[in-house]
Amino acid sequence: MDLFKIADTWMREDFGFAVATIIESKGSTPRHHAKMLIREDKTLHGTIGGGPGEFLVIEDALEALRTSQNTIKDYIFDKSVPGGLPTQCGGSMKVLIEVFPRKKRMILIGAGYVNQAVLDIGCKLGYRCIVIDDRPEYATEELLPQADTIYAADEIEVAIARIELTSDDICVIATKDCDYEALRQVVQVDFRYLGMIGSKRKVKKIFEQLLAEGVKQSQLDRVHAPIGLDIGAELPYEIALSITSEILTVINDTDGKRLKNRR
Repeated sequence: MDLFKIADTWMREDFGFAVATIIESKGSTPRHHAKMLIREDKTLHGTIGGGPGEFLVIEDALEALRTSQNTIKDYIFDKSVPGGLPTQCGGSMKVLIEVFPRKKRMILIGAGYVNQAVLDIGCKLGYRCIVIDDRPEYATEELLPQADTIYAADEIEVAIARIELTSDDICVIATKDCDYEALRQVVQVDFRYLGMIGSKRKVKKIFEQLLAEGVKQSQLDRVHAPIGLDIGAELPYEIALSITSEILTVINDTDGKRLKNRR
């Protein structure tokens, strides 16, 4: 299959991968013009010549995927040169490694008006959005066409249990009436961001219940609740803007202050 068709398939299936392209070649090298694909799970397609050179390119591509950074690497096919590969070809090549990372996931627990608006913004920001709700008749593909995946069950705990949550996920809790149950189930996960909607009084009550059940204070300290930045939001989309703005300040490690005040 054509390399670009494979790349398109991997993108649609949400695999992270890198494209390694020989952009310069001098002297004797296994290949002078070639591309190959390296997937995050080490699945390969194509070749740039095999041998120790390709092995090192694969390792460099996997490292580029881990750091989400494009890079250009030089490889010398001469074991007599410091840093050279264990061959006697004598040539050299320069390889461009371009990274196409998998989409980051945004887990939206609750399919009400606020999370519908967060879903819209999250999709526009390029996240893979997953919606979880305790109303199977409400959380449907017809009502939530932008969602990549929907998990619904009569009990929120059952719906949440259907997905494997990771520390790389972003999670927003905004349910109809089971925020406590949802937070209790996910608070153990060290998310990139975890936020829960609610008033100060509601948040305080939920935190006190969870502390009484043995949840650690350090785990609750990671929860952004009440959620969002103070922008005077009232309408669902305004609240969603507040939430996603806070998410960006957290994952980008910024303070969210006005740029005007930094002049």
